[in-house]
Amino acid sequence: MSINLADLGYNDVHAVMPGEFQALPADGYICHVVNAELTNSKAGNLMLVLYIDIAQGDFKGHFKANVDRVKSFAPDKKWDNNAIYRQLICDNNDNKKISKFFKGLISAFQRSNNNFHLNLLNFDANDLRGLLIGFVFAEEEFSRNGSVYSRVFPKFPKPVPDIQSGNFSIPQKKSINDKPAQANDFFAGSTVNSDDLPF
Repeated sequence: MSINLADLGYNDVHAVMPGEFQALPADGYICHVVNAELTNSKAGNLMLVLYIDIAQGDFKGHFKANVDRVKSFAPDKKWDNNAIYRQLICDNNDNKKISKFFKGLISAFQRSNNNFHLNLLNFDANDLRGLLIGFVFAEEEFSRNGSVYSRVFPKFPKPVPDIQSGNFSIPQKKSINDKPAQANDFFAGSTVNSDDLPF
């Protein structure tokens, strides 16, 4: 039996070798903000969304490189969900009061960027673009279609000097057999329920 590979578009397909995507280890990284936006969660609560990439070290540009690889054969590929950090702006129990975790995130930006000035009267997420910030990435297992996979994602922010000095702890890997994660496990301890997830 033989087939005509040319008719199947062989010459139009980008070749991808298994193992081309280098996994990011759970660790602390100095990152930069590629994009930032204010949006609403499913529950309608105001949320800051940060699209980040690794700014320094052996994994510099890790997420952009992986997205670019995928775009070579899937042009509609969006930014890697494992490099997106979401934080509610207001307290989950009082949507007219700033969340202490949002303020902690802004504090990490302030300690990481000497020239950053927070405009309290006209906060614009675009002002965070290009800024440095530290993130501790954690690893967790998840199940899809009966198979177990692992992902590494930004668990919580830290000031850049803390990452540089090693002043952080890497959370223990969350196994698929661990008890189900609470919603606040995904948002650096903020009180977010499942209706606040934007996906």
